[in-house]
Amino acid sequence: MKQGTVTATALLLGVTLIWAIGSTATPPRRGTIRMKDFKTRGARDDGSTEWTLQGANAIRNGGNMVLEKVALELHPEDGGSVVTLTSPACSVDLGTKAVNSDQAILVQSPSFRLSGSGYDIDLNEQTLHIRSQVKMLVRGVQLRNTGDDGATRSAQSTGQVTRHSKEKDER
Repeated sequence: MKQGTVTATALLLGVTLIWAIGSTATPPRRGTIRMKDFKTRGARDDGSTEWTLQGANAIRNGGNMVLEKVALELHPEDGGSVVTLTSPACSVDLGTKAVNSDQAILVQSPSFRLSGSGYDIDLNEQTLHIRSQVKMLVRGVQLRNTGDDGATRSAQSTGQVTRHSKEKDER
């Protein structure tokens, strides 16, 4: 499996496991669960760490959860580089499996750094959409592009890729 596929799959798998946070706490009155300075981890069948999730605060109210100062580390099964996702805050709808935030997001590993502002994760579709100010720095990765003529071109990249949203360009 390619690094990008492993990273995306591991990221989305890790986020799907966020719901487990609330199930370990004792709920106070009115059904709201609050935790401070939490840390949890997911393990594979062999006991190795699959992911760790930590944050300053977690509040679960029914099927919704708000996480603050979130850090998610994904540990690839093949022993590859750890991928880290950080964000000041996000909301999780456990019913629809949607994660969203107007805050910044940073996803990084030794081979790339992806950042932006505002994001949506659809766990059912396994997609991450960063809304604005998207920047990606790729280090030492072989890039391949198939042109309109069908020819495949490749290049070694150590550069930065920035995508501007259509909405921003039209303003």
